[in-house]
Amino acid sequence: MTNPVTNPTVEEYERRAQSAEKSPTPVILKIARVVVWAAYVLVVINAILLTLAFLLRLFGANPDAGFVEWVYRSSAAALGPFDNMFRSHDVGEYSVLDTSLLFAIVFYLILGAAIHAVLNWLGNKLVQQQNEAKQARQAADAVKYDFARQQFAAQQQELARQQEAARRFEEQQRYAAQQQAAAAAAAAAEQAAYRAGHSDAQFSPPPGSSARQPSSGRLPSAPLPPSAQQPAPRPPEQD
Repeated sequence: MTNPVTNPTVEEYERRAQSAEKSPTPVILKIARVVVWAAYVLVVINAILLTLAFLLRLFGANPDAGFVEWVYRSSAAALGPFDNMFRSHDVGEYSVLDTSLLFAIVFYLILGAAIHAVLNWLGNKLVQQQNEAKQARQAADAVKYDFARQQFAAQQQELARQQEAARRFEEQQRYAAQQQAAAAAAAAAEQAAYRAGHSDAQFSPPPGSSARQPSSGRLPSAPLPPSAQQPAPRPPEQD
């Protein structure tokens, strides 16, 4: 099994995905969001206390009551920068319209709205960063999947080509074996025919000889040599 071939496009998308996933920006945004959220909660609490103090003074609540005393004491720190900024107006025997307290309430409400806007911006920015990292990872995975699919298709094509080449080689080997077998059979048949023709040439009678065989059933005698066919010399006569 060969090692997978690397693709510059796959590596580039993977690098982008890892860079987006390892970016410190989401961590910074989360920390900032926690800090701003804590400030927002503090501003909202101060605005609520100042609103309670304003209403208690407006309706002439008894300052010696435990709850009223606690509200005045708790809102004193938030009211500090605005205390005695404007003159208070008596609207009854015990009722007081504290414009400084009212201005502090408006200021904290505006500050709370601004902090809330910052919180929304940080939240949207964090979601945007997370979506970008997610999209970068999805894009890297999609490119990696496409490249793997192309590699698999190429491997399948190469395997099919190799199988086709092996099949053709087997057919060529089979055809060569059949040709060799046919050639060997032809050579054997030719050799057998040659032997049969040579044997017939040895045992066939010469031209012009009688084809009839003696009726006695005996084999014809072999021809005598020329010396045996000549008459024997006569002995010389004696005087």
